[in-house]
Amino acid sequence: MKPFRPRRFALASLLLSLAAFSRIHGQDASAGEVPGETAPVLRAAGKLDETVLVAPALAREGDAGNFLSSLSTAFVAELSARGIASTLAAAPAGIEGGSHEPTRAALFAREAGCFVVALVDARLEGNRVAWRIAVYDARDGAMLGGDAWSAYAGLSALKLIEDSAASGAAELARALEAGLPPPRLSEPLTFRSKDEGASVSLGGGSAGASLPLGVIEGGLLVAPYLPLRVGERADFTVEREGSYPAHLTVRPRDDGKGVALPRLVPRSRGSLVLSAGRGRLFGLGFEYRPALIPDFAFFRLDNALFTLASYGLGGAPWIWEVRAGAGLYLTPPGWSFRLGAATGLASMLTFVADGKPYFDLAFDAFSLLLEYHTGSYAFGIETRIPYSFGLASGVVSQGWMDRDGPLLLGSVAWKY
Repeated sequence: MKPFRPRRFALASLLLSLAAFSRIHGQDASAGEVPGETAPVLRAAGKLDETVLVAPALAREGDAGNFLSSLSTAFVAELSARGIASTLAAAPAGIEGGSHEPTRAALFAREAGCFVVALVDARLEGNRVAWRIAVYDARDGAMLGGDAWSAYAGLSALKLIEDSAASGAAELARALEAGLPPPRLSEPLTFRSKDEGASVSLGGGSAGASLPLGVIEGGLLVAPYLPLRVGERADFTVEREGSYPAHLTVRPRDDGKGVALPRLVPRSRGSLVLSAGRGRLFGLGFEYRPALIPDFAFFRLDNALFTLASYGLGGAPWIWEVRAGAGLYLTPPGWSFRLGAATGLASMLTFVADGKPYFDLAFDAFSLLLEYHTGSYAFGIETRIPYSFGLASGVVSQGWMDRDGPLLLGSVAWKY
């Protein structure tokens, strides 16, 4: 059984690897002319022949050349025995030590129009011979398999060379049978956002570790090159002061199109709300909601003046309602649709045709709110059924005030 590796540890390892990669690999380097210590970003490979190109890494002479020839011949034979087509390169790849071999090997295979390249090499070290096979994916330089060994430079080494050829060919066959992974991205990722000044990081969220990529400027961020595979899951975090961070999962495509980032939700200290609705079609409510806990719990003070719609306008009683209460949201502030609950106490002053005012007191056992938040605005629907205390000074008898159904209010809020 493989040991369990927590997601936090795995992501941290990935970020460290990517940070090292970004220091070593120049994103603006040319694919053709690069210093030995820098690996160029590989471009889209196009259609490649699935033949394996077997090439000496360097030209060898004398006994080293003979061992190298034996290794190449044995590897081609092992590939053929497994039904894998191969061809010997016309000339050595010329990949000197110290150069970035995976990228150089991939470029060498592309020039020959091949999908996979197997670099073979043998060299003499005193009275010993050392050899190796390294197989690379021509699309992005990923290593697919290989083998390396050394032995006394005699006839007995030939059997060990054949064993290495068989091992390398078997490893490549398993990789091809399992299906090669998607190629790595050929271009740096581009992020598009309307949140100017927002910072974008790879990782973050529950994993904790993150790798800063840059800041949105002019609605755009071209990130440092990330060696992600096409379609491979990658988690990003978008942050800006005064807003809640957003976390998104991207499976990048190598089509040059930018990644659209979600709009950040600004932190608010409260809101001002206008409302109207069933039972208040002729009238308007104004509510002040200062936050007790920003974007979570709030105090509410509601002032409304309306006439009962069921009576029409002529001779209908007018009601001035003042309501105080508190509420909270049941869903996170980053969600566009937010569900909330509230309670409160309402005093109602009713004016009838004869001019005499009547005073009632009601209690909202519960209210439910459903709101859609976008930027600094929120559009909502609220339902509540007040309970009247049936005061002698009022016109509403004791009991639930639901004779005509629950009170339904539509609202628009400005968050500050």
